[in-house]
Amino acid sequence: MDYFDANLDLTEENPALKSAAHQFAEEVVRPTAKALDARATLIEEGNNEILARHGGHTLFEC
Repeated sequence: MDYFDANLDLTEENPALKSAAHQFAEEVVRPTAKALDARATLIEEGNNEILARHGGHTLFEC
């Protein structure tokens, strides 16, 4: 089989693997990503608040 050839014949295991991957994404990956996105938003809002209190200046500005 060449690099670009794909075997499109499904085995008996393929639907079960697809289902398991979908279930894992739904139960683990999606909730984790949602929680991390919420945390990132809170961190960004906190950083903006701190910068606003200090006139927008950062430690890296000379």
